[in-house]
Amino acid sequence: MKVLHFIPSLKTVVCSELLKYKTALIEQMAESGEVCVLTADKGNISLGKAEIRTYSPVKTLFGRGKRQFGKILDAVRPEIVHIHACWNFSACCLLKECEKRNIPTVLTTDRQLEPWHVSRHYWSHKLPLMLKYQRYILKHAGALHATNRQELENISSLNWHPRLKTRHSLNPNIALIEPFTVVHGMKADNMTESMIKLYRKVADSSPFGQMTKEERHAEDLLMQAGISGDITDSAITEADKDLMASLNNDAWRRIFLHSTDQGIYEYVKAGLKKADIPACPIDTDKVERFIPKSMKDTATKAGDIGKNRKISRLKSDETLSDFERKLCATLMTVSLKIKYSCVNRADFTKIYKMLRFNEYDEDAVENKMHDTGTGKNMARLLQIMKERYGLGDGFMFTEPLNDKKTTKIKKKLFNTAIQ
Repeated sequence: MKVLHFIPSLKTVVCSELLKYKTALIEQMAESGEVCVLTADKGNISLGKAEIRTYSPVKTLFGRGKRQFGKILDAVRPEIVHIHACWNFSACCLLKECEKRNIPTVLTTDRQLEPWHVSRHYWSHKLPLMLKYQRYILKHAGALHATNRQELENISSLNWHPRLKTRHSLNPNIALIEPFTVVHGMKADNMTESMIKLYRKVADSSPFGQMTKEERHAEDLLMQAGISGDITDSAITEADKDLMASLNNDAWRRIFLHSTDQGIYEYVKAGLKKADIPACPIDTDKVERFIPKSMKDTATKAGDIGKNRKISRLKSDETLSDFERKLCATLMTVSLKIKYSCVNRADFTKIYKMLRFNEYDEDAVENKMHDTGTGKNMARLLQIMKERYGLGDGFMFTEPLNDKKTTKIKKKLFNTAIQ
């Protein structure tokens, strides 16, 4: 795993009894993987096989200076970025650049969120920093690393003021990994192993952002083969098979994890078997991951959509057959889920199977969708079903529509980690 460590001042770390464990940790990590350290002052410090790069804190204060982090990330191409700072403006700029590139992040606070630390110069210094960027860093980091149990508890209950405690953590993804220098019998390689496990857990928690174009294409093809019921119905060519055969274990891991999140894992596995692709599915239930807040929000929104009046009226519409009522209600539900960004790929595969393997009055469904004022949205939905799910024109109840709004829907689906 390629890791970029952001440490504002290496000199401070080397001179501190509390922080000097970091240098041994980085050196040990560099023995088994690619490690780069980004700092403002490296001096004559050596970190074994780890590469050291520098940045300008002054330039970071200006628009063009912030781009330096983007250039560094593009050059290093880390799989994860470990930020060792929580009150540093440059750290916030780096984290935002990581978000743009979907690079997972871990934040080590080094006891800088202890009540005594936060209360020091609170009104003149700490509160303005909180308002400007510090809470953003804490909230948006992929995971927070606590170095002892007291720090973990303080992070979990952190609020705007040290005397105020919150019931809901600003970031629930918190891991306790104590420095090897303070634990009897623990060595640098033990801590390195724990940190690598944390990095893997953070990366596994958001697989879509790290998927390449080829990996997304492979997932599409395998899903289509899995739901079509016949490999001849899918668009898998010999070139596609060669491409999938070239994917490594990490690539397949991301595909399997993302397909699990989207509820299409069984279809992908079925597609692998039908296409005879040499990839071994993993037991995704045994993979340690953080639960994204977005998934909890999605479940809440989906529950609210189920109470929608239009959907309720469609379910009780006596002018339609039982299947047509169910189909119209499902189409309306998915359309609303897209609108409120709580849809997943399983919703689309459900529509595919309903349209592909059932007989119904196409005119009745088309007219009913127009009556509800969603005719064009349904045509756009069918365009997506055609492009991404392989639904043929002969199974559609209306002509698919590919316009600017369709493009916006596609971008919205991509930005919400679907496809």
